[in-house]
Amino acid sequence: MSLNETILNGDALWRNISEPEWRAVMASTNALVDARNETDLLKDICDAAVNAGGYLLAWYARALQDGSYGFEILAVTGPAKGYVDGIIVTWDDEITGQGPAGQAVRSGRPVVVSDRADPLYAPWAGRAEKYGIKSTVAIPVYVKGNVDGFLAIYSDAEDSFDSVGLSVLETFCQKVGVGIERLQSNVMVNEALEGTIRVLAAALEARDPYTAGHQSAVADLAGLIGTKLELSDFDLQGIRLAAIVHDIGKIGVPTELLVKPSTLREVEIQLLHEHARIGEEILSKVNFPWPIAQIVGQHHERLDGSGYPKGLRGDAIMLYTRIIVVADIVEAMGRTRPYRTGLGIDVVLAELAKGRGVVYDADVVDACLQVLDEGLFKL
Repeated sequence: MSLNETILNGDALWRNISEPEWRAVMASTNALVDARNETDLLKDICDAAVNAGGYLLAWYARALQDGSYGFEILAVTGPAKGYVDGIIVTWDDEITGQGPAGQAVRSGRPVVVSDRADPLYAPWAGRAEKYGIKSTVAIPVYVKGNVDGFLAIYSDAEDSFDSVGLSVLETFCQKVGVGIERLQSNVMVNEALEGTIRVLAAALEARDPYTAGHQSAVADLAGLIGTKLELSDFDLQGIRLAAIVHDIGKIGVPTELLVKPSTLREVEIQLLHEHARIGEEILSKVNFPWPIAQIVGQHHERLDGSGYPKGLRGDAIMLYTRIIVVADIVEAMGRTRPYRTGLGIDVVLAELAKGRGVVYDADVVDACLQVLDEGLFKL
């Protein structure tokens, strides 16, 4: 059953909510399904409340556990977003903690202010009037059994949040808490995966001092190229991790070939070429959220089919890989090898110009040239 169905199935409350609440919850549910990280999730939740529900303002704040009883605002959106600029809200027993946010966090239950004449809303009544806010709801969000913070929604009408709508929003905020917990768990898993990746890279660099730093440098350049191409943070993380171990298959290549100070013979070149296949085989044993193994297996493929090990062409080569290919060639040409000194920037630029749209992706080359021209990466 999908998340949408899980939330909506069989709950009579959903048949009675208003159209703005319906639209807001449906849009927010999509955010729960699609979010890649906590920041995106909370921003999308607030955007949905404002854009789909027609509310003036929505914001999410986390209750600080450092003894200050303050809040960290993590997401805010809406035409009345200026309302939160410089706002002082706490969750202690002071007057600043007596409003809907403070009470919601302390009590662990939703709190509604039906109109701004409510005496508990006094510290913020002037702000509310300035921004046309007439009613508010603050709903606590639980993560791992504890109140993490609150989602607050503001309306330009009095009594906007009746008992049915409040029950719906409370149920939905339970799902938001589950979403935050899932994403936080994903961060821990990704950190563990990244640690594994870096250990593998270190193992290779211990065998081949000439590649020490090469993979990390390729990761840096590939990340900069991906940023120029406006890729998502999720994609950029995958590209960097793949780049950090793109040569891991050299673990299966005799060390004497890796450090040989003279040109390799044809049979030795063929043996070295095996490192792409070996790398893919090694990494295929790990269930990454990105196609790390396939990227590594493709990092010597070329658009015109002249690469190895499979002679892939064009779109058969993933964009992730096409970025790493360009970063790899640029960094490798600029780095001193056992059999030659590093080549200069003019040689690198000439290679990119010659291969642009032929063996290297044109958009990736253009993005790389921007990075180099702006001095963001040095050979």
